[in-house]
Amino acid sequence: MKTKSNDVNNRDPRIVTMYRVAIGIGFFALFISFTTIYVMNRVEKARYHVGLKQALSILSQALVYANFESDDEKISEVYYLYLVDALTSQFASTNCAHSDTLACKPAEYRTLNNKSVMSDLIFKSGVKLSINNILFMINKPRFKDDALLVTIDANGGNIKPNRLGHDVFVFQIKNNKIRAMGRKDSLYPIKRYYFYCDGGSKSKDQLLGVNCAYNALFDQKYFSKL
Repeated sequence: MKTKSNDVNNRDPRIVTMYRVAIGIGFFALFISFTTIYVMNRVEKARYHVGLKQALSILSQALVYANFESDDEKISEVYYLYLVDALTSQFASTNCAHSDTLACKPAEYRTLNNKSVMSDLIFKSGVKLSINNILFMINKPRFKDDALLVTIDANGGNIKPNRLGHDVFVFQIKNNKIRAMGRKDSLYPIKRYYFYCDGGSKSKDQLLGVNCAYNALFDQKYFSKL
């Protein structure tokens, strides 16, 4: 009667080799899979960063035109009109109210930790413009002292994650100048409202992520930590 050890010893070496090759291929496939996911994740985050910087550049140029036309007007509800006009007239922009382009696709915007829908204090009504596939959402101030906010979606409404602090960032126009939300002179300075840009927060606060723009621009490790 053959023992189990004898069966192993007498096994066809070609079959053993095939098993080893199959196992090797399996491990290699897993390695390629994980590497591909890692690289794609890095590329995706790089796109957010590039889109954020492009949006800042476009806004900076628009403010030059708006400031020239506004005669140093500092009333937000009036300056809003100058800013929208500058973005519309000086760039190849698409008004989303009259277009169904992919970048204008309606999207649900969510907070940094994906626990809640983004607060309508950030954007409720106003103009949505697509420029270079970046979506600019200019919130219309309702009163004289309302903050003028510009929320950008770095890759357009058609591409997820559509989350604050990931591909969605907020700027404040204050005294005719751009303030990345989170700066000390912005509505939600990061030193005082640090908890709004806490990636590990479990909060369902609808403003979570509102002031991450400042860190995203000046912290070199920001996107790698997402």
